[in-house]
Amino acid sequence: MHQRILDIEYETKDSEAGCRKIQPVCIYAHNGHWYCTAYCFLREGFRVFRCDRIRSASEDMSGMEKRDLGEIRLSRKEVVRPEDPIRLQVELTRVGVQRCEAELWLAPMLRVQEDGSGILDAEVSRGDLSFYTDFLIGLGHEAALKGPEELREAVRDRLTGLIGRYS
Repeated sequence: MHQRILDIEYETKDSEAGCRKIQPVCIYAHNGHWYCTAYCFLREGFRVFRCDRIRSASEDMSGMEKRDLGEIRLSRKEVVRPEDPIRLQVELTRVGVQRCEAELWLAPMLRVQEDGSGILDAEVSRGDLSFYTDFLIGLGHEAALKGPEELREAVRDRLTGLIGRYS
Protein backbone atom coordinates (compact mmCIF):
# COMPACT_ATOMS: atom_id res chain seq x y z
CA MET A 1 0.00 0.00 0.00
CA HIS A 2 2.99 2.26 0.65
CA GLN A 3 0.74 5.04 2.02
CA ARG A 4 -0.62 5.79 -1.45
CA ILE A 5 -3.96 7.53 -1.82
CA LEU A 6 -6.63 5.41 -3.49
CA ASP A 7 -9.88 6.34 -5.20
CA ILE A 8 -12.42 3.69 -4.23
CA GLU A 9 -16.02 2.99 -5.08
CA TYR A 10 -17.50 1.61 -1.89
CA GLU A 11 -20.83 -0.04 -1.11
CA THR A 12 -22.16 0.68 2.39
CA LYS A 13 -23.99 -1.93 4.47
CA ASP A 14 -27.21 -0.30 3.23
CA SER A 15 -26.14 -1.06 -0.39
CA GLU A 16 -25.53 2.60 -1.16
CA ALA A 17 -22.51 3.25 -3.38
CA GLY A 18 -20.17 6.18 -3.04
CA CYS A 19 -16.70 7.30 -4.02
CA ARG A 20 -14.01 7.98 -1.44
CA LYS A 21 -10.38 8.95 -1.36
CA ILE A 22 -8.59 6.86 1.26
CA GLN A 23 -5.05 6.30 2.44
CA PRO A 24 -4.81 2.68 3.68
CA VAL A 25 -3.01 1.85 6.91
CA CYS A 26 -3.48 -1.92 7.15
CA ILE A 27 -5.53 -4.84 5.91
CA TYR A 28 -6.58 -7.64 8.24
CA ALA A 29 -9.03 -10.52 8.55
CA HIS A 30 -11.58 -10.74 11.32
CA ASN A 31 -14.60 -12.98 11.78
CA GLY A 32 -14.45 -14.28 8.22
CA HIS A 33 -14.10 -10.91 6.45
CA TRP A 34 -11.17 -8.80 5.25
CA TYR A 35 -11.01 -5.18 6.41
CA CYS A 36 -8.97 -2.15 5.41
CA THR A 37 -8.26 0.52 8.03
CA ALA A 38 -7.64 3.80 6.22
CA TYR A 39 -7.69 7.55 6.57
CA CYS A 40 -10.84 8.75 4.77
CA PHE A 41 -10.43 12.20 3.24
CA LEU A 42 -14.21 12.67 2.92
CA ARG A 43 -14.88 12.00 6.61
CA GLU A 44 -11.53 13.49 7.69
CA GLY A 45 -10.75 10.60 9.98
CA PHE A 46 -9.85 6.94 10.20
CA ARG A 47 -12.47 4.47 9.03
CA VAL A 48 -12.63 0.72 8.54
CA PHE A 49 -13.78 -0.55 5.14
CA ARG A 50 -14.87 -4.11 4.42
CA CYS A 51 -12.78 -5.21 1.44
CA ASP A 52 -15.62 -7.17 -0.18
CA ARG A 53 -17.62 -3.92 -0.37
CA ILE A 54 -14.90 -2.08 -2.32
CA ARG A 55 -16.21 -2.32 -5.89
CA SER A 56 -13.15 -0.73 -7.49
CA ALA A 57 -9.87 0.86 -6.45
CA SER A 58 -7.24 2.82 -8.33
CA GLU A 59 -4.34 5.04 -7.37
CA ASP A 60 -5.35 8.68 -7.02
CA MET A 61 -3.60 10.83 -9.62
CA SER A 62 -5.06 14.21 -8.59
CA GLY A 63 -1.95 15.22 -6.69
CA MET A 64 -3.73 15.26 -3.32
CA GLU A 65 -1.20 15.47 -0.50
CA LYS A 66 -0.69 12.27 1.47
CA ARG A 67 -1.12 12.35 5.21
CA ASP A 68 1.87 11.52 7.38
CA LEU A 69 0.86 8.17 8.85
CA GLY A 70 4.29 7.43 10.28
CA GLU A 71 2.93 7.28 13.82
CA ILE A 72 0.20 4.78 12.90
CA ARG A 73 1.01 1.20 13.84
CA LEU A 74 0.75 -1.08 10.84
CA SER A 75 0.33 -4.24 12.90
CA ARG A 76 -3.27 -4.75 13.99
CA LYS A 77 -1.99 -7.16 16.64
CA GLU A 78 -0.35 -4.27 18.50
CA VAL A 79 -3.56 -2.23 18.50
CA VAL A 80 -6.42 -4.67 19.01
CA ARG A 81 -6.75 -6.90 22.04
CA PRO A 82 -9.32 -9.71 22.01
CA GLU A 83 -12.61 -8.83 23.66
CA ASP A 84 -13.55 -11.30 26.38
CA PRO A 85 -10.42 -13.36 25.55
CA ILE A 86 -10.35 -17.14 25.46
CA ARG A 87 -7.29 -19.32 24.78
CA LEU A 88 -7.31 -21.15 21.42
CA GLN A 89 -5.01 -24.19 21.29
CA VAL A 90 -4.90 -26.43 18.22
CA GLU A 91 -2.38 -29.07 17.14
CA LEU A 92 -1.84 -29.27 13.38
CA THR A 93 -0.49 -31.90 11.01
CA ARG A 94 1.98 -30.82 8.33
CA VAL A 95 -0.90 -30.44 5.88
CA GLY A 96 -2.79 -28.41 8.51
CA VAL A 97 0.21 -26.12 8.88
CA GLN A 98 0.39 -25.63 5.11
CA ARG A 99 -3.29 -24.72 4.99
CA CYS A 100 -2.91 -22.31 7.91
CA GLU A 101 0.17 -20.68 6.37
CA ALA A 102 -2.05 -19.68 3.44
CA GLU A 103 -4.18 -17.62 5.88
CA LEU A 104 -2.24 -14.41 6.59
CA TRP A 105 -4.30 -13.59 9.67
CA LEU A 106 -3.07 -16.80 11.35
CA ALA A 107 0.64 -15.94 11.16
CA PRO A 108 0.90 -14.45 14.66
CA MET A 109 -0.73 -17.56 16.19
CA LEU A 110 1.13 -20.28 14.27
CA ARG A 111 4.22 -22.04 15.61
CA VAL A 112 5.76 -24.57 13.22
CA GLN A 113 7.65 -27.54 14.71
CA GLU A 114 10.81 -29.07 13.25
CA ASP A 115 8.86 -31.97 11.74
CA GLY A 116 6.51 -29.58 9.89
CA SER A 117 3.57 -30.03 12.23
CA GLY A 118 2.45 -27.03 14.24
CA ILE A 119 0.43 -25.41 16.95
CA LEU A 120 -2.06 -22.55 16.93
CA ASP A 121 -1.88 -20.91 20.34
CA ALA A 122 -3.35 -17.48 21.06
CA GLU A 123 -5.99 -15.57 22.91
CA VAL A 124 -8.98 -14.86 20.67
CA SER A 125 -12.26 -13.06 21.23
CA ARG A 126 -15.01 -15.25 22.65
CA GLY A 127 -17.37 -13.55 20.16
CA ASP A 128 -15.36 -15.09 17.30
CA LEU A 129 -15.92 -18.71 18.40
CA SER A 130 -18.53 -19.30 15.68
CA PHE A 131 -15.95 -18.27 13.07
CA TYR A 132 -13.31 -20.58 14.59
CA THR A 133 -15.88 -23.40 14.74
CA ASP A 134 -16.34 -23.28 10.97
CA PHE A 135 -12.63 -22.80 10.35
CA LEU A 136 -11.68 -25.87 12.42
CA ILE A 137 -14.34 -28.02 10.81
CA GLY A 138 -12.86 -27.02 7.45
CA LEU A 139 -9.44 -28.29 8.56
CA GLY A 140 -10.95 -31.71 9.30
CA HIS A 141 -8.40 -34.37 10.30
CA GLU A 142 -5.52 -31.90 9.90
CA ALA A 143 -6.36 -30.24 13.25
CA ALA A 144 -6.85 -31.45 16.82
CA LEU A 145 -8.51 -28.91 19.11
CA LYS A 146 -7.01 -28.89 22.61
CA GLY A 147 -8.97 -25.97 23.97
CA PRO A 148 -11.10 -24.23 24.89
CA GLU A 149 -13.82 -26.69 25.84
CA GLU A 150 -16.44 -24.14 24.79
CA LEU A 151 -15.13 -24.31 21.21
CA ARG A 152 -14.98 -28.12 21.32
CA GLU A 153 -18.68 -28.14 22.28
CA ALA A 154 -19.52 -25.68 19.48
CA VAL A 155 -17.75 -27.93 16.93
CA ARG A 156 -19.64 -30.98 18.22
CA ASP A 157 -22.96 -29.12 18.08
CA ARG A 158 -22.33 -27.87 14.54
CA LEU A 159 -21.33 -31.35 13.34
CA THR A 160 -24.35 -32.93 15.06
CA GLY A 161 -26.57 -30.42 13.22
CA LEU A 162 -24.93 -31.33 9.92
CA ILE A 163 -25.38 -35.04 10.55
CA GLY A 164 -29.06 -34.44 11.30
CA ARG A 165 -29.44 -32.48 8.11
CA TYR A 166 -28.05 -35.33 6.03
CA SER A 167 -29.75 -38.23 7.83
